[in-house]
Amino acid sequence: MISETRHDEDTSHREAREWLGRIQASELSDEARAEFEQWLQASPAHRSAFERAHTVWSLIGQSDQIENWVNDSERSDAAVRSSRSAPLFTTRRIAIGAAFAASVALVLSMLRFYPAPSEPQLFASAIAQTKTVPLEDGSVLTLAGSSEIKVAFTKDRRSIELLKGSVFFDVVRNADRPMTVTAADTQVHVVGTAFGIRYGSRDVRVAVTKGKVLVTGAADAASTPVALIAGEQATADLRGHIVSQGRADIEAELAWIKGRFVYDGARLVDVIDDINRYRLKKIELDGERVMDIRITTSFDANQIDQFVASLPLAYPVQVSESLDRTVVSAPR
Repeated sequence: MISETRHDEDTSHREAREWLGRIQASELSDEARAEFEQWLQASPAHRSAFERAHTVWSLIGQSDQIENWVNDSERSDAAVRSSRSAPLFTTRRIAIGAAFAASVALVLSMLRFYPAPSEPQLFASAIAQTKTVPLEDGSVLTLAGSSEIKVAFTKDRRSIELLKGSVFFDVVRNADRPMTVTAADTQVHVVGTAFGIRYGSRDVRVAVTKGKVLVTGAADAASTPVALIAGEQATADLRGHIVSQGRADIEAELAWIKGRFVYDGARLVDVIDDINRYRLKKIELDGERVMDIRITTSFDANQIDQFVASLPLAYPVQVSESLDRTVVSAPR
């Protein structure tokens, strides 16, 4: 019987430490928080174990206080034993009970008033799909074909990582909860605005349609931040160095939202990056000279094959087909 009681106490203390660790790491979902409160109410041993664990945690790093606490408790226990023959640790438990209760009340209030951060979420669009993604803060994102993002919100930050492709952001304003969008080593800092961001094979491009944003290099502290307002754009290389800034052709930058591609002097490599997200059979460019050919054109998403087939008619390239790919190269 004694061994069973000791086992129950050990289990309660182990579970209490696990719950406290999860709470301090902000790892509790709404469901887990409800489970914690049920566990706490299930047994007086649970509450006692949690109160003790929290008090010890609150004194971590304050060794003098811990030592004094233990010594004072032991002296009180000895006095009680000699004068009243009280059971061991009775006075110790009574003396620190109020502090335990206060500490657990504080933790529970923190759980109720500070929601746990949501788990990061992945959103992706299929090939040739334009996908709208509403977020919990009221912001709305539009993903171009074959694009992917990761969203991680906390109570004071909104963080989004563009993993590939292009996205248009319509961000709800919240000065107390700013948003940061990361693509490669470039970051875009916003409060409330609308802008597009394109993650290409060579660079990252940001174009603002409403409000303003701050573009910085995530990995290189020497990069000079660039502030953009509506109608402006900036381009950064994949290391986060901002290489250009100026007026944006918003209609061309965001034509993909309406199923069109519009280019005015764009590099062929950028055009192919875009249309490959709308084509099962991928296009490869053979050689730097071909990649840097400048293209001025416009066509619908359902005219990609015609565009590729017509390239040799307007530019010094040849197109060859195989079962699994299309290759655009310089004439031999």
